[in-house]
Amino acid sequence: MRTRFVVSALLFAAGCNWGTRPVDFAPANGPQGARVAARVRGEDYDRLGELLAVDSTGITIRTNVVTLIAWTRLAALDVDGLGNDYDVRAGEVVGNNKIARLSLVSRFPQGIKHLPISLDSLIASTERRTTRFADRRVAVEEGYRRVGADFPGMGEHWINVHSLLGNRIDPSLPTLLTYATISGRPTLLGVGFVVVTRADSTPDVPGWPTEWHEHSGLLADESGAAIEPAKSDSPTHVWVMHVWTKLENPAGQLSADNWSLPFRRAGVAIPRAFDSNAGRGAALAVGGDVFLRDALTDAALRTPANSAAVDSIIASAHARATSSLGAEPNVAELESTWSDLSAALEQAMGPRVRAILVPAHDRLHRGDHR
Repeated sequence: MRTRFVVSALLFAAGCNWGTRPVDFAPANGPQGARVAARVRGEDYDRLGELLAVDSTGITIRTNVVTLIAWTRLAALDVDGLGNDYDVRAGEVVGNNKIARLSLVSRFPQGIKHLPISLDSLIASTERRTTRFADRRVAVEEGYRRVGADFPGMGEHWINVHSLLGNRIDPSLPTLLTYATISGRPTLLGVGFVVVTRADSTPDVPGWPTEWHEHSGLLADESGAAIEPAKSDSPTHVWVMHVWTKLENPAGQLSADNWSLPFRRAGVAIPRAFDSNAGRGAALAVGGDVFLRDALTDAALRTPANSAAVDSIIASAHARATSSLGAEPNVAELESTWSDLSAALEQAMGPRVRAILVPAHDRLHRGDHR
């Protein structure tokens, strides 16, 4: 919990160009592609645009930007003016016949070569090119080292310093990998990308700015244990984007915390619907209690004067959470466990404890997983 990885103030942002703007896209020499409405997993709106190309990776569409949407990210597709044979229904596994049919109504049935990467294509490429890290020994051989704590909703962070110092996005060599011990074995959960900016510079990277959160120079400090606000005049800013490539995240593939992880750690079924507080409650039974105690200590909220009372509160919550994690977890009881714990800790230590219980980046992504 006490390990810190401080990014040198000497780092500066490297210039990156990601994505293609429509104004830069070459005009077609023939008919336009079909008009489509594409729904991406985790989004509550349709992306409307022209179908440019289709291949085994996914579809490329032109809206206000040119984007490749991976099949793994595509929830549904409606093709305007054509029969249902061209649509992709929710839950459908897209096969070669559907790919060939859609390709014929795209602007470029022969495909598009060398299309600059978009957020969706970055995700698809990363998923495909990081499978080797399922064996953590490979990650160690390629220069990844653990930094920071084992976070209840994220697992362990393993950083590649060369990738970090290069300040670039490489889908085959992400800046960080996340692991957790599940059933006694280190298990790859996902990856993360890190960019460093200087002063008020804005990085030109996929997903900016909505999918990135700032670390204010401390990559290892995901816990929110730093109570004092970050210095706004710091010339160096560290930004992180998580991508859950191996463990599905009910809050979205790019959300920082994944509260299905505690259920996986416990070896029980992940509930079909649960509040993030239920995930926090479940984490108390699988190491989250120790993490919370250490976070409170690091933040100087748990002191020699109140440690006995605080430890008793956490131990009681641990016992409740453990009894609620059966083959079918009691979601309501887990939510109640976390709520009661939060209230008790606030009474014992004051309102400043809220910053520990719900870190800043998590407050930006909170929501029910229903």
